[in-house]
Amino acid sequence: SIQIFLKQDRLWRKTRSNTKSTTCKGVDANRNFPFHWKEGRENNAVPCEEIYPGDTAESEPCIKHFINYVSSIAKTKRIVGYISFHSYGKYWLVPYAYTTNKVPNYAELMDIAKTGAAALKQVRGTQYGIGIPGNVVYAASGSSMDWAYGAAKIPYVFTLELPPGSHDSWANGFLLSATQIKPVSEETFVGIMATADAINKKLKK
Repeated sequence: SIQIFLKQDRLWRKTRSNTKSTTCKGVDANRNFPFHWKEGRENNAVPCEEIYPGDTAESEPCIKHFINYVSSIAKTKRIVGYISFHSYGKYWLVPYAYTTNKVPNYAELMDIAKTGAAALKQVRGTQYGIGIPGNVVYAASGSSMDWAYGAAKIPYVFTLELPPGSHDSWANGFLLSATQIKPVSEETFVGIMATADAINKKLKK
């Protein structure tokens, strides 16, 4: 994927795995997790599409290794928080992505998300939309966020769609200006630290 990324297609976003297609490679790794895999619009996705979820759930080596890694940690330690970073759109998302039904601790998740987003905004005024993916951006099945919450049973799980905003073009959105990398990183760090602090306070109650 790195060679393709550097030499052929700067905006390649899938893996480079072979699929059942003889002409199209790659799987959307964030739709390949074995939790409500291939539901909704992903059910009809074909290998040549950017959102192709794979021939089977957990077909991608990177997903297998990630799941094994998280599971190995969970054997000896309690994992209480998980954040998946993506681009783009400026959204702070809570589970689930595959449905708009609210999870049991939805109110807690929204409270923490609002705390993190508010801290981030204090840095330079960046405003994030907050909520369930299907309500604020779009639904998606087989995501890491849904797997972390629903399968790994991590209680405080979020996805951040980093800047720029969703109004930007597809190319501009994925190619963040070099001048914005540092300020986006700095404000995001502040938001994440506030999120960690909010989670810690919830655990102490």
